[in-house]
Amino acid sequence: MSDVPHDSLLLQPEDHDVDSDGPSNTKYGTFTSRSGPTTRCASPVPGEPKKTTPREVAVDPSWRELFTRISHLTPHLWPSRYPKLQFIAFICFLILVLGRIVNALLPLTLGALIKTFDTPGAAPLPAFGSSPWPYLISYDLLRFFASSGGLAAIRDALWIPLMQYSDRSMTMLSFNHVLALSLSWHSKRKTGELLRILDRGSAVNRVGELIGFTVLPALVDVIVALVVFVVMFEPALGLVVGAVMASYIWASVGTDEVSHEDTETDERT
Repeated sequence: MSDVPHDSLLLQPEDHDVDSDGPSNTKYGTFTSRSGPTTRCASPVPGEPKKTTPREVAVDPSWRELFTRISHLTPHLWPSRYPKLQFIAFICFLILVLGRIVNALLPLTLGALIKTFDTPGAAPLPAFGSSPWPYLISYDLLRFFASSGGLAAIRDALWIPLMQYSDRSMTMLSFNHVLALSLSWHSKRKTGELLRILDRGSAVNRVGELIGFTVLPALVDVIVALVVFVVMFEPALGLVVGAVMASYIWASVGTDEVSHEDTETDERT
């Protein structure tokens, strides 16, 4: 049987010379170290800056850090390099403003319509006269625009290209970040937890849509309603409505915090 070569560095015996071509007496499969000068780690030089460990990501970030994170995500949420998408976003903003005007005129038109039936011959709006038909048609049109099939449907249809842009950009950002992590991170991370983190990352744009199309318009509607109550009725009535709305918002925020704590508790268990 021919001799097995020992050219591998991990299988060379201690007394084996790399330059020699003679056979070795060490058995195949033994791991030995190569002979040579040993090296020692250099002592730290006084005054030399130490290597800093990467900063851990805060679970509850401060407002400054939160705005910093948002600034990093803004290019992936707002199409700064696409003027066409920016124009579509501007049209959606105009539709949003028009919807607030419609919501303010809707109860006023209904009140004028009721007044024409209650007081025959009265003209709440001189441009419409005393006939109830102009008020009724105007109320029907405003009601249609304020419904989910009116201005909201037009806005949602126009917003689809921007939603697709943000979804694609955020998904690529999340997967590029995950694929750039080390092998040890992937071997220790659970697949279910990883998928849940990716879903949360892709849901950032949904939070922006929720704030822009639901929360802010609701706050504007409340402010407009308070102004209408104070101007057309009494300031005390506007104060009561404002107190009720503030209590409702406070209760909603408290309920969301309790629900969030319950979700975190279920995840730990």
